[in-house]
Amino acid sequence: MGSLFSLFSAPRIAADWDPDVPAIAASGLGMKGSRPVFEDVGAHVPTGGLLVITGPEGSGKTSLLLALAGRMRVDAGSAQIYGVDLRRSARTVRGLVSIGHVSGLTDFDNNLRVRQLVAERLIMLQPWYKPWVSKKRVNEVLERLARIYHEVQGAYSAVAGSDPSPFPTGAYADELTDLEQFLLAAALASLARSPVLALDNIDLLRRREDRECAWLALLVVRNIFESPQVGQPTLIVTCETHEELDEVLADRVALDHAHVADPASEIVHLGLRPRS
Repeated sequence: MGSLFSLFSAPRIAADWDPDVPAIAASGLGMKGSRPVFEDVGAHVPTGGLLVITGPEGSGKTSLLLALAGRMRVDAGSAQIYGVDLRRSARTVRGLVSIGHVSGLTDFDNNLRVRQLVAERLIMLQPWYKPWVSKKRVNEVLERLARIYHEVQGAYSAVAGSDPSPFPTGAYADELTDLEQFLLAAALASLARSPVLALDNIDLLRRREDRECAWLALLVVRNIFESPQVGQPTLIVTCETHEELDEVLADRVALDHAHVADPASEIVHLGLRPRS
């Protein structure tokens, strides 16, 4: 159970946190196994920005994401997450970064319905002596999830001239589509109100239109889960290519329908090379 709480624990931000400190400042980061996983990685991401890590399969994208989230150790370089030293204080960093979707690490229990998964996550974020959650709180989260889904579906449905469909909150996890599972993972990770939200491999969504919806949804999530303390969450997302993100950013009609301001100036692209 301890590993679960390290994944989903609530954030801890110092009272004297400086809002001018970048969300992510990394230089020369490297990780080695039997051979280098990634080398000489650097990035500077502003608070509320979007770090897009791209590269082919096997280039170390997932390892870098987990390293920046404090879940894997690096062997070289330096990094600060909201001013916290990654190599010296990984435990503190883990409290600042919520993990959304990482295949094999955050998979859902297929025996649970969406409502039960929401209740389970809320309980994990509470003190150990409070192993319950009210129906009202669960319903509030489901309403936010439905809003994300409605904003995204509505943006593209409006263009197509059709009505958006509701999120299937009564379904079991394995009854959800790939896109619905991705959106649920993002919404659940956002419940911790962490200043950083990390989601891996958007390319697991096989349909191009699903990947576009996922990118738009993440931009909506930034708005809905904005914190009064640190503003919009900073996002770390991995993918093989950012073509679908570019398509979303170019679709001003969809962005307007989803009430998303153009975030292009806040996006940082980081490309990884295949391992030799």
